[in-house]
Amino acid sequence: MFTRPDGRYLDPQWVTRRMWQIARRAGLCTTVRAPAAAGATEIVVGMRYREPVGT
Repeated sequence: MFTRPDGRYLDPQWVTRRMWQIARRAGLCTTVRAPAAAGATEIVVGMRYREPVGT
C-alpha cells in the first residue's frame, strides 16, 4: 500500500505506471528482437530503454 505524505492513498494505476517507468529506465523491460539460431546458447534480448541515471 502506497500513500501520500498526508496519508491519502495513491491511485493504483498511477503506482503501476510509475513502476513501469522505473523498470524501463533500469533496463528491466525488454523484448526479444530476433529468434535464436538453431543450436544457439545465447540470444540478444532487447536494448535498454535508456541508460540508468544515478548510482
